[in-house]
Amino acid sequence: MKNAETKNNLKKICIFHKPDIILYSFCAILVAVLFCVFVFPVNSSPISGFKVLIGQTEIYSYVYGGEEKINIDWKQYIEVSGKKDGVFTVKIYTDKNKESYNVLSVNDKEKSVRVISSNCSKGMDCVYTPPLSDSGGAIICVPHNLKVLPLGDGYLPPVTG
Repeated sequence: MKNAETKNNLKKICIFHKPDIILYSFCAILVAVLFCVFVFPVNSSPISGFKVLIGQTEIYSYVYGGEEKINIDWKQYIEVSGKKDGVFTVKIYTDKNKESYNVLSVNDKEKSVRVISSNCSKGMDCVYTPPLSDSGGAIICVPHNLKVLPLGDGYLPPVTG
């Protein structure tokens, strides 16, 4: 009689019941799916080039392989130099006095672009941003109002709130 009572008491104080296990399993699967969605890029196809904007104005664009376009109003503020072995730099002055600048390093072979130098602020976040080499990113220099965005079919602009 005592054994039957003990089994009944154990059933009553069981921590996990079947609905609890189902709920915990669902939560674990949901966390795993969200992890995969946010950690692994959905579209990592290579970009065909990039464009540079100051505010909403496109001032420079480059399609990998050699086709570059410079906005006529910004021609005196953009210096392209060092075209050697598919790697070159683009210095962009973001003000009329040529005091504020960002320097981009373009690698034609790797189809990537990054900011290598800037005098935007003490933190220079744009310099530490990873190279733009797939269609899921952007480089933004807030103090200079400069954006480097990829060109390509699968490009989705970054979402800001």
